[in-house]
Amino acid sequence: MPTHRTPDGATHDDADDRPRPDLAEPPEHARFAAYLDALDRVPAAEEASLVRRVLTDEDVTMARSAVVRHLDRTAAAFPRATADDESWHAWTEAMGTAVGKDAFLTTRLGEWTLLRALTTPSDARARIAPPATPGTAGAIQALGTASDWLQRRLVEAPDASPQALGFLAEHGRTKKVRAAAANRVR
Repeated sequence: MPTHRTPDGATHDDADDRPRPDLAEPPEHARFAAYLDALDRVPAAEEASLVRRVLTDEDVTMARSAVVRHLDRTAAAFPRATADDESWHAWTEAMGTAVGKDAFLTTRLGEWTLLRALTTPSDARARIAPPATPGTAGAIQALGTASDWLQRRLVEAPDASPQALGFLAEHGRTKKVRAAAANRVR
């Protein structure tokens, strides 16, 4: 039976015994990690500038991924006072300017604001669902066109508005969201 050889002349059996060449990390992976580290440590006054710089990277997909990860981490950790918190609005405005016309990043920022409007800080003393306000009603209607990401996130939020959960139980984009929302409403 003939032996097959690799381009360097080694047989296949021998080729499997040789050590693999050192596979270096792709440069975009290293830049992604460096961007996340820099974004994690940037002072608030320089955050928007750094986000703009990251978005000028030649690898647009990687840069957008780094920025969306930063937006998600920052928004999730943002102190919760109220949905009308001035510091929240100042941050989202600064980030909105920084991401410019990037539709995905702009939408994600808007959805974080919507998520904050449809959740309330947990309060063990509050056993009654808060009444729907005109602002809440508008936010609930916006759920109809919200992304799957936002609908899943809202269903998983322990402090989600019962009205929003009821809406998602009937009008959620996916069967999984509708089922999860219906279980939470019960």
